[in-house]
Formats: sequence, structure tokens, C-alpha cells
Amino acid sequence: MRNITGDITNCILRKKENRVYYFDENGIYKSILIEEIENSSLKNWKFREDASFYFFNTYHIYISKNENIIKKAVCMLKENDTIEDFDNYLSEVKLEKRQKPQGIDRFITKIEKPIFGRTVENDKKNTFDFIYLDINIVTQWPTSKKEYIQKNMSTIKKKAINKIKESGEFKKYGIPVNFLRITKCSLNNDVIELIFELKEI
Repeated sequence: MRNITGDITNCILRKKENRVYYFDENGIYKSILIEEIENSSLKNWKFREDASFYFFNTYHIYISKNENIIKKAVCMLKENDTIEDFDNYLSEVKLEKRQKPQGIDRFITKIEKPIFGRTVENDKKNTFDFIYLDINIVTQWPTSKKEYIQKNMSTIKKKAINKIKESGEFKKYGIPVNFLRITKCSLNNDVIELIFELKEI
């Protein structure tokens, strides 16, 4: 059974950089520069500038497939491929099922970018005295959020430390992360607020 159920010749399927891609009247995959569209035989040249794919529109392109499958198949196309090649790609492409995060990876939704600060007394520009780090968590959780945080604090701390370690701003200071210690941990609505400071030597 064919996947393509309508006429897709001379209709833009994809825009990439300064070119658009389509099947010509002979069913061959071609591309032209965007500035050449107006004088071409393409049917849907009045397209949205912010889009990259153009298969669902008023020009009656009917493809009986999930939109993400179509996008993957279009990305497989090479110039001079045929519509039959495209139809085969549509049959070959399969969507991978996403595994839902579990445990702490579900509990934490996002770790924000660390914010570095200095005390009023510290006028040295290339130093910091503390690091603020916010960790966003799920709105709904089957058990007490505070108890879950306490139980998993070591894992939460590791994730926070790794976020700081990967920060470009932290790298410029040239100090190891084991010089840091948590001096404050609080839960404000659905945000774990952490403050790190340098350990006293």
C-alpha cells in the first residue's frame, strides 16, 4: 500500500538554509535557491519563513503518515531520489518510543544555570563567594516532597555539583568542585534553592 495518496510534485517539502526542496514534474527530488521560487512552477512558494517542512497545507499534499515520520523520511531524501524512493523511506522509518523518566529524573524537571555572586566586601572581580542554584521539581508527587528530597539529598547534591562543574563560568575560576559546600537548602513552592560557598581552609 502506498503511503503517498496525493500529488506532491512541484510542492515544497523542505526549506534548508537558502534552498527549498521538492519533487519536479518527473517525480525527481530537486532543489532551487529561495530567490528563484517566484519564477518557478512551484505551487506553494508563499511559505512561512520560520518553517522547515511543508507537507500539510492548502495545496492538497496528502501523506497518510504521522508528521514526525514524514519529517524523518524527508530528511533521508537526497537530490535525484524519486517519489518511489520517498514512499519506501516512509515505510522504513519507525519512531522510537520515549522512555518516561523514573525516580529522581522524574522528580527533577530542570536544573537552572548557576548564579555566581560576591559579598559587598569582596571587590575582586575574578572571584566568587557563593553560588545560587535553583532546581525545579514536579508539581505533583505521590509522597511528601520534603521527605523525598531528604531521602535523595546525596543524589540531588551530585546533580547540582555536576551542573556547576559543567558551567563555563565556574571553569574560568580554575578550582575543583570539591572546594564547594552547601550552606543552604530550602524548598520554595516547586523549587529547591541551594547556596554553595567555598569551604574554609
